[in-house]
Amino acid sequence: MKINLKLYELPYYKDELNPIIMEEPFDYQYGERHAAYVNKLSNLIKDTSLEDIGRP
Repeated sequence: MKINLKLYELPYYKDELNPIIMEEPFDYQYGERHAAYVNKLSNLIKDTSLEDIGRP
């Protein structure tokens, strides 16, 4: 079984977080930084099966 990572859509709208988290920092943190982490990890493990993770 291959591992498939993706950036999930959040179960709420960005504007629901105002005024605690403004939209611009949220877009940067989730839309850019978190997406980059998910994409990078996905590229690193793209040819790895789930069974092979954790094996020495």
